Amino acid sequence: MQKEKKKLCASDASLQYIDSEVKKPVIKSGNYKGRIAVTGFGPAGLFCALVLSENGYRPIVFERGETVDDRARSVERFWNGGPLNISSNVQFGEGGAGTFSDGKLTTRIKDPFCRYVLESFVKFGAPEEILFRAKPHIGTDKLKSIIKRMREQIMENGGEVHFNTTVTGFETDGSRICRVKTDKGDHDAAAVVMAVGNSARDTFEMLFFKQHSYADQAVFSRCPHRASSGERK
Repeated sequence: MQKEKKKLCASDASLQYIDSEVKKPVIKSGNYKGRIAVTGFGPAGLFCALVLSENGYRPIVFERGETVDDRARSVERFWNGGPLNISSNVQFGEGGAGTFSDGKLTTRIKDPFCRYVLESFVKFGAPEEILFRAKPHIGTDKLKSIIKRMREQIMENGGEVHFNTTVTGFETDGSRICRVKTDKGDHDAAAVVMAVGNSARDTFEMLFFKQHSYADQAVFSRCPHRASSGERK
């Protein structure tokens, strides 16, 4: 028998207490018996690698930028008039672009995994207030140390993170990727997660011009548009 949810407001049935149960990602083992490669170490790549490592996989991550500490120094040098590091800046590097936007966690989606993300941040050092504030944020200074702890956990679970390493291509066995090519060497892989963000245009061009066709593909994207274009006529 399903337990009835406790009402928060008698006059408005749509208002309910937040379910305390945290929905966690479930990883299907399937046919992937080897290492899973993750390209990019922004929010998507970071949490992908974390979840994989929590479920017994040993992901191998490739990030073209630097560690968050080295990246912060490169960004500061540029802001002070120094040269731009095209591979490690406010767009590229450990933590992704959000690392330098005060660690804002506001989202308009209602995905059940949002709670898992927030509780993971708290687990690695974020203030507990992000679990209940309407517009939570961590702050860049705190976020940098949190990201490092998450990376250390991934590596403790058997994963690898390769910085200053750009993915340049793939080798296939039939319709499946079997090897990842980088500017620092090649690595065997049973599957690849492309978490490259929106600024890795050379990677997009590589995928487009080589016209890769793989089995078991899944593509997720965010498409910003003007509010007026979404209005019904």
